Amino acid sequence: MFIPFNKYSLLIITIWFSVACSSAPEKQVIPSDDEEERSSDDQDSKKSGSIRLRSISKDEVPSGLAYNGKIDKAFTWNDNNGENILLLTSKEKQTIDEYQEYMNSIYIFAYNYVKKDKGHELLWKMNDQALECAFDVKCEFLEGSTTLTDLDKDGFGEVKLQYELGCISDVRPYDMKLLFYENGQKRALRGLRWIDMDALQGKRERKYPFALDDMAIDPNSREPDYYHWGKYKTEADFKNDPIEFLEYARLEWRKYVM
Repeated sequence: MFIPFNKYSLLIITIWFSVACSSAPEKQVIPSDDEEERSSDDQDSKKSGSIRLRSISKDEVPSGLAYNGKIDKAFTWNDNNGENILLLTSKEKQTIDEYQEYMNSIYIFAYNYVKKDKGHELLWKMNDQALECAFDVKCEFLEGSTTLTDLDKDGFGEVKLQYELGCISDVRPYDMKLLFYENGQKRALRGLRWIDMDALQGKRERKYPFALDDMAIDPNSREPDYYHWGKYKTEADFKNDPIEFLEYARLEWRKYVM
């Protein structure tokens, strides 16, 4: 049967075509890996107030920076000082004493450089060492303990480092130090790590034999030495700082004390 083509037929065809096009699924746009990474970085930066610590490889470290030993870790961030580079380095040395005993020494260093128009300037540096040890020697930054904060929200990053060191021939803890830097000024907690003797002897594990709520050692204390395990000597370096600095340092000390 022949159906005449008129203006009403044209109107029906136009409406059908418009409906069909509007119901077609939209093309899904999948972001590239680079776009996803940039988006993730932007979100992290917003959460941390735009000051964010980023680990970099040795190849990314700018040439011409002076340091001792070999680079173990390197980091970068941006704050009110500009672009910062943090280097954690170390070196070892072995000698023979007069009794023909091998003596081992380990040295660690940290350097905070800031990029300027004419190169990089050193903002602060530190070094420590465990020297001439014939037993179990350690002097190393604790894995994962390097952090960057802006607790007082002044736009300057606060760098926190922790490391253990000592020369030990029996069962006792190594020394531990926590260093907290802001804009070149250092604060520190210095004390001992903790060993769970009950766990070593196969007894039921106890985390601490004392309350760590007051972790500073009383200089007049007559308690046995093991009651000082896990504690530090003084909080005096933080007395003129915002309370957030000390609260954070206390939490970080607890985290790495064992």
